[in-house]
Amino acid sequence: MSMYLAIRTKMSGLPHPHLGLDDKSQPRLLHFTGITFDKSGNELDHLTTPVDLQLADKGQTDSSEGLIDTLEPSRNQGMDAIDVIRWFRTRARKVDCLIGHNIHLHVINMAIAGAQATSRGYIPPCRLYCTALHSLPFVHSAPTDEMMLAGKYHPKMPTLGECVEQLLGVDSPEPPDALAEVNACIRIFRHLVQERNRTV
Repeated sequence: MSMYLAIRTKMSGLPHPHLGLDDKSQPRLLHFTGITFDKSGNELDHLTTPVDLQLADKGQTDSSEGLIDTLEPSRNQGMDAIDVIRWFRTRARKVDCLIGHNIHLHVINMAIAGAQATSRGYIPPCRLYCTALHSLPFVHSAPTDEMMLAGKYHPKMPTLGECVEQLLGVDSPEPPDALAEVNACIRIFRHLVQERNRTV
């Protein structure tokens, strides 16, 4: 197995695909978690931190994942965004694969955060492994009401919790433990590669 980096991001909202990465209307990075592993699967280092938004707009909220409910612009909240971006880019350049649940969204989130912090977006050239997409054939997630109203009766993309429970047979990590969620994602990745032949 190649050297890899697993990540999870928390933004103030969803990206706007029709806008530039550094547009002021794009969401802000609120929290980042990343863990690097060597080719043998041993952890090399990790980072999990809120991001200091430096007087972000008061009242900007997103509690969809229960990680950070409100921003307090008068108080620092963790590492500077530019330091988080540097940590991510330094490691992303060294690994062969980026792993995450909905990894493509997390990569776009980091490109937006990078453009906001450094005026330059960055998309790592390595392979991407989405545990949600690779779990789809094995995890039975009923379509949502909205999907069925639109005539879409296929299974929905499974959540991390559904993958943990159905593939690993254990309870899903409780938010707001982002580090536990990334570790659960890694367990799913290893299960899919080793037990289900869903290779990188």
